[in-house]
Parts: sequence; structure tokens; C-alpha cells
Amino acid sequence: MRKFYILFISVLIVMLGMMPAKVSAINGNLTITHIGTTQKPPMGDWLTGIGETGRGYTINTIDLAKLIAANNGKVVLAFDNFTINGGVELNFTGTNMDIDLTLLVTSANGKITVNTNSSITILTDKGKTSTLTLTGKEFIGMKNCFKVDHVIFSDMTQTYDRIEMPGFTNWKQEELDKLIAAASHIGSSITELSGGYKANDFTTNTKFTVENGVFTMTAEADFSDDKGMGFKNMDREGTLAGKKLGAYPADFFKDLTGADGIRFKVDVNNGSAGSLNIGLSNCREDVGRFFEYFIYNIPLTAADDNGYVTLPLSLFEKEFWSNEGLQLDNCIVFIIEIIDVKEGTSVSFSDFHAYKLNEGTRGQMPLTQIYMEQDIKEVTFKTTGNIYQPGTASQINLVGNINMIAKDITLNKTYGYNHFSGEFTLQAESINIMFSNLMSDPTTADFTIVPPGNLKVKDLIADGTSQGAVTFWQYKMSDNAAHSLRVIFGEGEDVDTTLTIAGETEFCEGTSTTLTATSTADSYSWTYGEILLSDSSSVVIPDSMPAGQYAIKLVARWLGGSIIPEDQITVTKTIDVTINKTDHVELTDTVNVGETYNKNGFDVTPTEAGTTDHTLTLTNTNGCDSVVVLHLTAIIPEGIHDFNLVRSIYPNPATNHITVHVSGQAMGNELRLYDMQGRLMKAQIIDNETVRIDLTSFANGLYLLKADSQTVKIIKQ
Repeated sequence: MRKFYILFISVLIVMLGMMPAKVSAINGNLTITHIGTTQKPPMGDWLTGIGETGRGYTINTIDLAKLIAANNGKVVLAFDNFTINGGVELNFTGTNMDIDLTLLVTSANGKITVNTNSSITILTDKGKTSTLTLTGKEFIGMKNCFKVDHVIFSDMTQTYDRIEMPGFTNWKQEELDKLIAAASHIGSSITELSGGYKANDFTTNTKFTVENGVFTMTAEADFSDDKGMGFKNMDREGTLAGKKLGAYPADFFKDLTGADGIRFKVDVNNGSAGSLNIGLSNCREDVGRFFEYFIYNIPLTAADDNGYVTLPLSLFEKEFWSNEGLQLDNCIVFIIEIIDVKEGTSVSFSDFHAYKLNEGTRGQMPLTQIYMEQDIKEVTFKTTGNIYQPGTASQINLVGNINMIAKDITLNKTYGYNHFSGEFTLQAESINIMFSNLMSDPTTADFTIVPPGNLKVKDLIADGTSQGAVTFWQYKMSDNAAHSLRVIFGEGEDVDTTLTIAGETEFCEGTSTTLTATSTADSYSWTYGEILLSDSSSVVIPDSMPAGQYAIKLVARWLGGSIIPEDQITVTKTIDVTINKTDHVELTDTVNVGETYNKNGFDVTPTEAGTTDHTLTLTNTNGCDSVVVLHLTAIIPEGIHDFNLVRSIYPNPATNHITVHVSGQAMGNELRLYDMQGRLMKAQIIDNETVRIDLTSFANGLYLLKADSQTVKIIKQ
């Protein structure tokens, strides 16, 4: 089989200081399957191959395990889309390796799909860990389908940082013509073994032009049977077959240290072409006879949607005759050929540049139907953009050790609830989530907030209630309990949010107390339910408050120079106030006039008939006053019925004298004073309605004053 090649010979020596460890994206879709035949992408292996857009490739469990083992346990597969089919079990017990498998979706709208009843299991030795990283725009069928130590969902993708190649962009037609004129052979074949390897060869029946950085070959005859139009050249004025030749074009690969590959755009115009052959080798006298062994045939369908062909330089890492690989400090031969070309067809190469691979991000991570509830030690979601929940049926069930790293985390459902339980670490600039417990048993969800950069938590709002500038919150959830978490961040220096409360929180009914807050806050609000009690640093609990338990809420706010509530720091405290009941007891009783009433703590001796009120204050078991009111009725002792003569006697008890008020009917009657032995002590005719009786000469004691049939006890003291 004969091949014709375009040989771009340049300073490719500088292009790579060492072969890249990174991988380039392989166009096409990869299915990882439990059983089935492995269908490998063309041109190289799984890590550096060049696939066709839209074409499907397959790797089975056995071959995937071999690939991972051959790369010391760490493999990145980069394709447009991935599908997991069947129970894929990768067993690495006995290898003593940590396993790290990444499925890197590189197309803009690529996705990873786990089919029904499909899964990935990674088994490792004790003490070794398994990590599965999934990247993509969309994750489908992620319902408890992984059995690994750590699952990472990432929006990572692969970007190509340009490295300009000005030698190609600035190439002139006269330079190309000079190169053709200096060619060692111009003909229909460049594989003449008798003449040795020809360094600069151009095909006949081909027109070569260059204009404004676009190199074009036009077929002036048919090239068929695997024949092609093209040419070959070498770099750095290398010498081959006895001739010293200049680079094509000048400084084509200048300043490309650290590049990971080459990219260029291919356009086929006015006809048809079969495929693209590319080769890269060191310059050797016998290299020509081995072209067919190191030339990679690339279908033109391998170009991406924009028409670019991407060549990882690791494709050319080894030459078949050498174990040392490509020597980039020696003469380099770069070969391109377009085969099976119809007459009149033009093939153009433009925007020839090198690239360096870097990790890029899609800037968002939509989560739909993600169930990670078992068999995983840790689950991580990370993106430089937003983690969000599209649609109404996108339920998320997360149980265990969960990490979320993003710019914004918004997981709010409008239908049903997410199920979260376990330990969650959230790092974002904005957090707003809703979740619940769908289990029959009570569970907890512990949230640790990690503010990114120089941001600080200014307020954590749990279930609609401000909790202040805290970075940890625990939810204790019962069956079907709905919860929400919102975190407000802000910049600035640390604020001392120490808040202390002074004042009695337990006191008696009918008294008032003052609670005082001490802090550096700018404003306060004291509330009971919806009632604002005070907007100053202190609040007075009035004496009109009835006995009971009261939860008084204090919100202290640090404005930080902002009038926007979301940018302010708040600390909320609840003060439990207990008002104990003050007892009020009313008693009713009777006593004879002149006798002492000494029940229930009272000591009362009424001197007149009638009802009088007496009050006594005691202390109850709560330490509060117990007020006892006695309604005491004084009655005339039995045998005394006429109380018409003596109206009143005072004072009684008396010390020196008593004054007796009598009725008008008593005039002329006699007042007689007896001691308790019945001896008459004094007698006095009533000649006035007011009678004064001197007692100074009487001994202290009890006496009886009689007026006609009326008797009254007198106490001398």
C-alpha cells in the first residue's frame, strides 16, 4: 500500500518538554458495560484516541479493570457522553491500590446516564479508598447505583488554552514555492526505496497555495486506492538524504514548550475526500520505508462541530523501532496526507495552533432525581457556579456525609420535598434549601457552613427564624417534617456578637421587672409573639402581666453600615420568663363580742357587734405573697339580748377610762361595773348620753359593764 504525505517540518523539538500526562477529549459516546465486546476508538488507546462525533464505543468490565490497573489505579476517560449498562463491578482486592476513576464529559451538553438496574461497584483492599468522579451537564438515573467510598459530582470539563503558531499564520506563497523548488523529489510517490527517504516531497497533480494563514491543496487528478495528495518536510533545517532543507514554514512550532497537542481546522471544498493521515517522527534515513506503521488515519468525521481536528501529542509518544519515544530535541518530521480525493477537490488547513489542556467548568450543576442513600461513605457536589434543582419532579434524597461546594446552592422544590439526613458541609456564597424527613423514624440533619474567601456568615435562618451569625445548625426531624435553611453572607471585619441578658426572669404576680441586654449591637427589639414590647436595650415586664410562662424574644442587630437586612448581622435569643401566682384567700367566720379570734394566723378581739374585714399577708410555696382576707362577724353572747341602752364603748380594751355612749332611753338608769368574781366595782347614774368611767384604780383584767339587762365585757390593760 502506497501513501503520500504532506510533511510539515518545524521546530517541534521545542513543542514538548515532556509528554503530557493529561488526556484529550475523544469524540463519540462511551458505554461501560458489564458484559459485551469492547469496541475501542481508533488512533491510540482509551486515553489518547481520536473518535468520531456521534459514534458509540464500548468498554466492558474486564477491559476497564485492566486499563485502571495498568495506570496505577487512576484513569480519566474523556468522551462526549457516558452510559452505564448492567452491574459493572471492578474488583481491585489484592492490588493494594487506591482507585480513582473519572468519567469526564467534554461536550457542551453531554450527560452521564445510568440505565435501569445498572450500577458501578469498586472493591478495594482494606485501608484503600475508591473514588468515582462524574462530570457533565446532566446526570440521569442516579438512584442508589454506586457502591464506592466517595462519589464526586462535578461540572468540570476540558478547555483548550491556545498557543499561537505565528510561523504558519504568517507563511507566504513565495516561501512555499521556494520550498517546492528545493524538494528532493516531486512525483506521484514519495516512498521510493531505491532513492532512499526524500526529505521534501510534493505530489504531482496537486496545486499548493497559501494565503492569509490558510494552506490549500487542490487535486488536479483523482487520487484513489489509498493514494493521496500532500507533501512532507522536516524542521530545524535538518539534513536528510544528503540535503540540508529549511523548516516548513519558518518557526512553525516556535515557543510551544508545555503544549499538550495541536489543533487545526480542515475544510473540504468542491468535491470529496476520504480521510486524513498524520504522522510525526524523528528524522532517520530509513524512516520512509516504515511510514505505514506510524501514520494515524483519522476520519474527517473526527472533526468537532466547528471543523477542528485535535491531535494529542501523546499519540506519537513511541516510535515502533525505539523504546525511547519521540526525541523532541532532534530533527522532527511532520506528515499530512489527504487520501481518496476526487479531482477538483480543495482541502484547506487553517488556524493551525497548539493547545494546553486545562480544567474548565460549565458554571452550573442541575440536580434531578439524585438518590444517594446507601453504600457510600461520602458524596461531594462541586461547581464554580450554581447547584440548583430544575423542574417540579426533581427530588433529591441524600443520606450520610454530604459536601456541597458552589457559588450558589438553591435546592427548593415546588412539589414534594427533598430528603436530607446526616452530616452536610456547605460552602457557597448563597445557600437556600428546602428538605424533609421521609423516613418513619426521627432523624437529624447537621449543617456546617464554610464561608468562602473573606465572606462571613451574618445570619442563618432556620425554618424562617433568624439564628444569628452561627456556622452550625442541627435539625431534629420527625416523619414528613418540612424544613428550610437560608444563610446570609457578608464581608467585613469580625463583629463581636456577644449578647448578655441581666434581670430577674422569675418573679411574683403583681410586681414588675426589667430585663437589660448588653452588647455592641446597633438596635434591639423585644417581642412576645407578635407584640413589640420594646425597641431599646431594656424591656419592662409590667405588673399587670398575669401569672404564667412567657417566651420573650430579643433580636440584636449589627447594621455594619448597611440598611439592607440581608447585609446585617442579627443574633436572636429567647428568654423564658416565669411569673408566679400571688394567692388571694377570703375567709368568713364569727366571734362573740369581746372575745379574741385567733384562727388562721389572726388575733382579733371585736368590741362591738357587726362584720369587719381583716387582712393578713403570708408567703406561699413559690415565695410570693398569699393575701388572706377575713370577714369576721362579732355577735352578742348568748343571754345578752337588749343592746338598746349602750350604743358603743371605747376604747376597749382601755387603759385609763372608757367612754360609754347610750341611748336617750337610758337616762336615769344605772351603769354598774363588776369584776369577774361578781363584785360591784363601780356604779354611776346615767345623766348624759356620753358617760365617762375612770378605770385608773382598777387592776388589769376583764370586767362586766351592765345597764339594766344589758352586759358588755370591758378589758382593762
